[in-house]
Amino acid sequence: MSMSSMKDYIDPNMMNLYPHDCLFKLAMLAKQCVDEDPILRPDMKQVVISLSQILCLSVEWEATLAGNSQVFSGLVQGR
Repeated sequence: MSMSSMKDYIDPNMMNLYPHDCLFKLAMLAKQCVDEDPILRPDMKQVVISLSQILCLSVEWEATLAGNSQVFSGLVQGR
């Protein structure tokens, strides 16, 4: 799955509310979690670590938007 093909599955109204790299990482993690081969699936510790990293990236991204109050207020209302 590429980032461009993943965009086909995302609601266009949500596209600019989240960092694209976080969406991609989350989709890849979900794909790993449902792998047909249980050996290739991440264990819960790996899932928690990955989700924590994705959350941190998302929070950092939102913090960069805080300077633009119009965009930031849209994010707060949109979530």
